[in-house]
Amino acid sequence: MNNKSKNSELFLENINALPLWVQQVAYRNMEASFKKELAQFMGLLNPTKLVQEICPKVTFNGKNELKDRNTPNLSGEHYIFLANALNGCTLFEIAVNNFWTLSAVCKLLVRCVELEFIEPFGNDANYSIAKFLAGQIRTGELLKKLGQLDALQLKQALDEQRVQREMGHDVKIAEIMIRFGFIKASDIEILLKFKEDAEKRFIMGFGLTTIQFNEHNSKHKQLVINLQREFKKLDQENRILKARLKKILNINN
Repeated sequence: MNNKSKNSELFLENINALPLWVQQVAYRNMEASFKKELAQFMGLLNPTKLVQEICPKVTFNGKNELKDRNTPNLSGEHYIFLANALNGCTLFEIAVNNFWTLSAVCKLLVRCVELEFIEPFGNDANYSIAKFLAGQIRTGELLKKLGQLDALQLKQALDEQRVQREMGHDVKIAEIMIRFGFIKASDIEILLKFKEDAEKRFIMGFGLTTIQFNEHNSKHKQLVINLQREFKKLDQENRILKARLKKILNINN
């Protein structure tokens, strides 16, 4: 599949291909929900650009690794990630193209940055979100990176958590920060919801053709067989997504 036929583009093309009268119903039913629910997510999680829109830049070392594959214990997913990044894909496109979760893609991103296969991001807030989804930083540190919490407030919360634990109380730092008035409970709910949903895969349920394998190429044949197994495994998730779409469109049958 070349760059002009990415699954993410197919997804958007399929949305645009819906009859206008269907798009109108979808828009009407989703507009109120988006304004109510997504506004708070966009407000906290860097509204000017999404973490999904990160476009990783492969370094010289990354290009060599992709060619020579010299790093021990590096999984095949890392090389797929690097190849996608080299083709100019965003994290969203990499996730959709490979049927990965956003969390899985963020873990690959962070690891490749650590190995200097991907250019560093400095203090980019979106990279901090990626590290949060990858399990590399915790909620308090992310809130500090997003400007919702300062270093002194975070230290005060950590000190209080240590004191509470010494007294035998297992208190989460988020509870302390909320009690101190440093953050709102809704901020924590947003981050936890985003992290939870980042563990879910998005599967295209339409617009994909049956994959045929080359009988004379054993590696290609095995690759396609593995993909077919994966499609079968994801079928249940796909049915759930279709059911949600029907609900959005108020389709009863």
